[in-house]
Amino acid sequence: MSFLSVCFLLLATVCGFLAFGGHTDTGVLSHVGFVLGVLGFLTLAAWTLARWAVQTLDDVPGQRVRR
Repeated sequence: MSFLSVCFLLLATVCGFLAFGGHTDTGVLSHVGFVLGVLGFLTLAAWTLARWAVQTLDDVPGQRVRR
């Protein structure tokens, strides 16, 4: 999962550099790639943190053990 997140981050970085780096001949695809890269990275990061939080909150001391 972290590999996919890094791929989205690299996509956002490369497309952001192409879209906003001062090149005037870049098309719409570089902007779309930037938006998809940012959204993909943020979605995977939030999903990973939420999954970690759910697993961590299950280990509260004094909580009844589920069977």
